[in-house]
Amino acid sequence: MKVLWFTNNLMPDECKKLNYPIPSNGGWMSSLLDELRFDKNVEIAVSTGHPNIEDSSFIINRIKYYIMKESNSISWKHFDKIMLIKCKEVINDFKPDIIHIHGTEKYYGLIFANKMTNVPGIINLQGITSQLKKYVFCNMSIVKLWQSTRFDELIRLRGPIGIYLDLKKRAKREIIICSALNNVIGRTNWDFAHIKMINKGINYYHVEEMLRQEFYQSIWNLKDAIRHQIVFTNAHSILKNIEILFSTLLILKKDYPDICLLLAGSIRDDQSGYGIYLKKKIIKMGLSSYVKLIGKQDCLGIIKALLSSHVFINPSLIDNSPNTLCEAMIVGMPSISSYTGGITSLIEDGNTGLFFPPQDAPLLASAVQRIFNDDKFAQYLGNRARQIALKRHDPKNIVSSMISIYEELM
Repeated sequence: MKVLWFTNNLMPDECKKLNYPIPSNGGWMSSLLDELRFDKNVEIAVSTGHPNIEDSSFIINRIKYYIMKESNSISWKHFDKIMLIKCKEVINDFKPDIIHIHGTEKYYGLIFANKMTNVPGIINLQGITSQLKKYVFCNMSIVKLWQSTRFDELIRLRGPIGIYLDLKKRAKREIIICSALNNVIGRTNWDFAHIKMINKGINYYHVEEMLRQEFYQSIWNLKDAIRHQIVFTNAHSILKNIEILFSTLLILKKDYPDICLLLAGSIRDDQSGYGIYLKKKIIKMGLSSYVKLIGKQDCLGIIKALLSSHVFINPSLIDNSPNTLCEAMIVGMPSISSYTGGITSLIEDGNTGLFFPPQDAPLLASAVQRIFNDDKFAQYLGNRARQIALKRHDPKNIVSSMISIYEELM
């Protein structure tokens, strides 16, 4: 059985060969690929569009990789047309039995919408772009928009405005793709509800995502953690709602003068208007000595940040099933998350974690206090989270489910 993947990110083996940085996201795909490569009944190829790497193909550890140099065309229609021709060339070369596309964000799914192949296919939902765009400005005044956008970003329609316009275009393309699809893989009540709104007749398969192996082997222990240290490991975009963490710090630092917020992610080195705005806000709110920006981290760096902290908080305005939260849960950390999107399928409030409304800093502060003030409760939440996460992200079950789907599609 030959399966062709289309992915948004390069896989680690490709990056090593090309001396290219390994992406900090997409670990669920590389973990699944590592498991599937050992199945003698499955032959996998991975194709990825990339703006800076020339067209190429090569084989590493039984996997054939295709890299498609992305066009620099300004027109989306022209860009998609050029890239779909390249997708078709990859399909003709590999001759797959199944096409598996990871995510609806890019152009890959248009090969089905445009009826460019008769090969059966399926798409893994990562997020629902048509829903994400609704949240870009939900917590932003005109003043904040101006403060978080550089003048050159405003002229070139970048920054928050650019994010919204980009999501709007991707949402239109996503609806075209999903309306033409017969099969989709999801994992939350939220993505099920929204994909069915787009295409009522689509076949929905529930398959969880695999995490990087190092997270299964790591276990949080309160004795080894820095008390009153909060961690979030994906601080990079306006949709992550990072400012709510600053407001929460202001409330908590009166009772916990040693409190610290550890932020991993690109925000430390981000020179966009929004990145500069956030760093200025830290100073303006008097939080410079309470916030540590540690930049992008690899797998081991994220694990170190998690294990050294007292509680994990996911503050997102909208998310489907953020791997950052799943990683915190599987190492057994007490975790708090905004009650939004597909996250409602990941946590049972009071049992495997705690919820708060996305823009309610006092309620978030109260949840943090419950964990800071009650070690038994913190350990209970972490233990229960790990138990559930180990079942949810069980590699054997995920691989078995995926192969069953492939066989059914054939």
